[in-house]
Amino acid sequence: MTTRAKLTLCAALATALAALCLSPLFQDPFALAPHGLLLIAVTAGAGAGLRALPLPRALVPPLQLLVVLYVLMLTTVQSSMSFGVLPGPGALDAVSTLLSSGGNDIQAYAIPAPASDGLRLIVVGSVALVAVLVDTLAVTYRRAAAAGLPLLALYSVSGGLADSPGGMWLWFLFGAAGFLALLYTEGQDRLTRWGRVFHGAGRSATALSNGGRRIGVIALAAAVLVPVFAPRSAPACSAACSATTARAAAAGAARATSARSTWSSRSPPTCAPTTTPRC
Repeated sequence: MTTRAKLTLCAALATALAALCLSPLFQDPFALAPHGLLLIAVTAGAGAGLRALPLPRALVPPLQLLVVLYVLMLTTVQSSMSFGVLPGPGALDAVSTLLSSGGNDIQAYAIPAPASDGLRLIVVGSVALVAVLVDTLAVTYRRAAAAGLPLLALYSVSGGLADSPGGMWLWFLFGAAGFLALLYTEGQDRLTRWGRVFHGAGRSATALSNGGRRIGVIALAAAVLVPVFAPRSAPACSAACSATTARAAAAGAARATSARSTWSSRSPPTCAPTTTPRC
């Protein structure tokens, strides 16, 4: 298997593992899994096929996105497409209606929400867009480290909307493992391009890759375990700040009341009569 094929598979795997963090957002955790996996596979296949053609690298991402959008419409609004396969004005109107319905469902339902057609289109379409970005950055442009940004955005959105954010560490573990596998595959490819060592003993590519694997595992374990044992002083600080604010507000109210009563007890000042000067 070529390095490009390995990177394509690892990019698809990283996106699929990161998309698992969306499961707590729905009543049926895996209701959207088949549809999402299908679009991730289409993204990987379209990217591999387009990269095999003699095309400029800049044309691969937009063509790949068009293929993914066509498959997304084919699996959501096929009944509104011309002859069942051709997108037209009716299909676009159906997509717009589903997007509006999904926006209303977001405002109407709490987490976990039912997997309605509108929410399905929004969530699966977002996963497909992340898959295209990850494949473009990691495989087309060979920037696997930058591919972590869309994966992080996907996890951040789901972590912010989840009903119990404390249980998101498991989904973080899956997403981080997929991202580390992507980095490891790209790192192996870079090591094989270094060539032979002409002077000195040197270190083999296998030893260097094993060291990188150990560093990745240690970093992942530290990211999961350090927050568990870290001291949690935020609640105490918040309580102290709240108590200080309440005391300051009470003191301010007392001073305002005292000043008001003092002012009301005073007699109004008398003004001496003035005479109009004669000219």
